[in-house]
This record gives sequence, C-alpha cells and structure tokens, in this order.
Amino acid sequence: MLHIGSRDRSLNAGVDVFEIDDYTTVDAGLGYDLPCGQVDLQVTNLLNNDYIDAVSQSRFGLLSNRRFGAFGR
Repeated sequence: MLHIGSRDRSLNAGVDVFEIDDYTTVDAGLGYDLPCGQVDLQVTNLLNNDYIDAVSQSRFGLLSNRRFGAFGR
C-alpha cells in the first residue's frame, strides 16, 4: 500500500507553489524461484482507482490541463 498525502500545509506556508492531491494505491506481487531463474508477477492498482501521481502533479502543477493519469489504471 502506498499513501501520498496532500501538501496543503506546505502550500499554505509558501514552501510549495502548487497543490498535490492525496491518493492511496494497493499493489501486490509474488515471485517464485526456478532452477534456472525466477518468475515474478506484479499487479498494480488493485482497487482500480483513477489518480494522478505526485510527480505529474508537481511537474505540471501550474498547467492542470497537462496532467496525466498514473500507470496501472
């Protein structure tokens, strides 16, 4: 589970110049060792939530029409 909290406090204090919305994702993974390697299975965004990751929000914070949905939806 990954939770990214909002940055309202730093925005209000003038530290950040953009707002970042909070979001939570749930991912799962497993691996199995074989005699000649390993097999891995990774599932991202198990709850299938729409969100914009913090990097996209910060990079394009001033241009909200340039935000991109996060990987795994």
